[in-house]
Amino acid sequence: MSTPTLFDLDHTDRPPLHIVSWGAGGESSAYLTEVLTEPDKHGVNPSNIVVLHAVVGSEFDDTLRDSQRFILPLLRDRGVRLVQLARRGPLERDGIEILDDTTTPRVMHHKGPWTLAQHNEANGITPQLSDRKCSLRFKGFVLDRFILTEFPGREYTHVIGYNRDERSRAEKDDVYATQTRDPVHPLIEWNWFIRALWSCLD
Repeated sequence: MSTPTLFDLDHTDRPPLHIVSWGAGGESSAYLTEVLTEPDKHGVNPSNIVVLHAVVGSEFDDTLRDSQRFILPLLRDRGVRLVQLARRGPLERDGIEILDDTTTPRVMHHKGPWTLAQHNEANGITPQLSDRKCSLRFKGFVLDRFILTEFPGREYTHVIGYNRDERSRAEKDDVYATQTRDPVHPLIEWNWFIRALWSCLD
């Protein structure tokens, strides 16, 4: 019989994490509001939730203000871990910066060491809604790097807040499922759409 390694011991019998990618927009904020208001209904243990927010540096002031007013108190009340992350520089080898990592969050960070605006200026480009490259560079890379570094080998459910009209994006995300990553899109399962969700934050 082989002797368990330290890696095996670290992950044996541990339930999958419930990682939420929170963009501070209506969809992902509505999901957090629903699940943290009625965690038992959704079979989610708040102590097992990790909320990740990639700080791009281009969020509207009112978006960050509303997030501080409505969502951060929910996270504090439930003791949910919030990690705010950003790129450290223009190259992937520059790594990522952890701006805040706490279960008692009070401030939404406006920007990190390297922002989307700096990237655009350095490359002489303007943002385009149809181009997802910036999203991958400033969100996907940052979140994936943190997860791989912080939770190596740990199974997790990855919640993405696509709404019912974004099924094609969800299908593309499903392609990135792995042995440890189980992507889920609850708003699609609930048939929720952004215009019907603002009341959750009133």
